[in-house]
Amino acid sequence: MGRNVGLDHRVRPEGVDMTAPTMNETTGEMFDAKWPTAIDEFRGEYEFLSNFARTPFQWGDRTYPTVEHAFQCMKTTDPHERERVVSAATPGEAKARGRQVTLRAGWDRNRLAVMEGAVRAKFSDPRLARMLAATGSLPLVEGNRHHDQFWGDCRCGRPDCARSGENQLGQILMRVRADLATQPVPAPAGRAGKDDDLSIPAPMLRLDPETRGRILDTIPARIRAMRTRLGLDETSTPDQVTTMQTLLMGRLEDVHETMRACAEALSEAKEALIRAQTDALDAYDKRVADDPTQRLTEFRLKHALNGWVQPEREDVRLCQLAYDYAEARSKLLTKQLTGCESLAKTVTAASGGYR
Repeated sequence: MGRNVGLDHRVRPEGVDMTAPTMNETTGEMFDAKWPTAIDEFRGEYEFLSNFARTPFQWGDRTYPTVEHAFQCMKTTDPHERERVVSAATPGEAKARGRQVTLRAGWDRNRLAVMEGAVRAKFSDPRLARMLAATGSLPLVEGNRHHDQFWGDCRCGRPDCARSGENQLGQILMRVRADLATQPVPAPAGRAGKDDDLSIPAPMLRLDPETRGRILDTIPARIRAMRTRLGLDETSTPDQVTTMQTLLMGRLEDVHETMRACAEALSEAKEALIRAQTDALDAYDKRVADDPTQRLTEFRLKHALNGWVQPEREDVRLCQLAYDYAEARSKLLTKQLTGCESLAKTVTAASGGYR
């Protein structure tokens, strides 16, 4: 998965001390100091968040190439002007044409609602919805250098852009993301079947099928095969309930062992990330010492660092998802055991108190 750390061999270690200290115990604040705290530019892996991203979507009675096309089109009620905006070859051209249209009445008052409507239509695409949800709880900031302090936050360095921008686009994206978290998330196409009735963590369901499969392959099959339905009820015999309780307790031990292995894997991945960050910054300092013109602004350096250590960051993400999956199994089993204990009392009483 990453250059330095592989997930498979660490999730099923042989002869590994499972009581190793956690990352927080060994590094304290060192990790938090370098871990990205926000997505502050909609480029690279986060380009899909941009209004200029080519993600065609249906909104109303027509399809728009980008959110920018849709937003600029809604500025006017003139059908000819709308058609001219929508037919623009690029979102930049659509933006330019949108500045030439006859503004509809109340546009300034309604533009935020129009933008949110277009963004929500865009992220009705399940693939894009999974990508947005995968950003977790990180703040989303439309960092830019073209002096847009309303939709984003300009980082150009000019005195009149020194204050923080309103970041209205980022605010809209975070509202859409929050709403997605409260909605059922379908499994990616082609992966339904074995896991249909499992309490799989939503972030894992939002992954692409290949990545999700790579993580699931590191989890023992007996744990993946757990079902949410016990198949027992008040008509079951005491012996059937006791057998199920024994089975569940054995599975819970398996899950706890897997959780410990996943925690160890996650700790190693985080340590590898810290080493990669340190090496990357050392190399950068050397380049700057040799050639001061290579020095980056704090904003640019932060963005570049994320790219330099992307494989290690991805390894941490996948290890965390594997741990979350195992933890969800643990919660499911604990709930099932509680249900079994209650059912055991019921069926024992119904059978006259004898097993």
